[in-house]
Amino acid sequence: MELSFLKFLQDHRSSGLTVLFGGFSLLGETVFFFALVLVLVFLLPREKRGQMIFAVLFSLALNLLFKYTVLRPRPYISGEIIKLDPPLSKGLNPNTSFPSGHVQLVASLCGALMTGKDFTLLLPVIPAVVALARLYFGVHYPSDVLFGYFFGFAAALVARALPPRPQNA
Repeated sequence: MELSFLKFLQDHRSSGLTVLFGGFSLLGETVFFFALVLVLVFLLPREKRGQMIFAVLFSLALNLLFKYTVLRPRPYISGEIIKLDPPLSKGLNPNTSFPSGHVQLVASLCGALMTGKDFTLLLPVIPAVVALARLYFGVHYPSDVLFGYFFGFAAALVARALPPRPQNA
């Protein structure tokens, strides 16, 4: 079933979608992602900054633990899916498909930034589009991005549940 959805996406590729999803896929690229986190460190209030940093680092640790425990081959390894090269993703490890690091990191960041007010309620849409982009490029199975989404937001919930640091610390 997972391969049939990937084949559907493969059959409906277009240059416009490739550019659109390439932009969203960039959000999870290591250099771009951590540059964004660094900028946010200077823009966010102190308590939010700590939650964000914890969520992202905890999510990264979880991601690496699962990737190198599960060692799931990427879908294009099967030969049934043609991989497109997303921006900056040269040299992907062919055996670390589960869970999607791009989706997980973006979900942990968006989850940490949510405040329950206004536009922040739209933040869960961003990692969902990143997930669709990773599927579009053929580098993950649907379950990889689904679990990446779940683990990322779970890391953010853990970070939000931690007591704030004392002001004088």
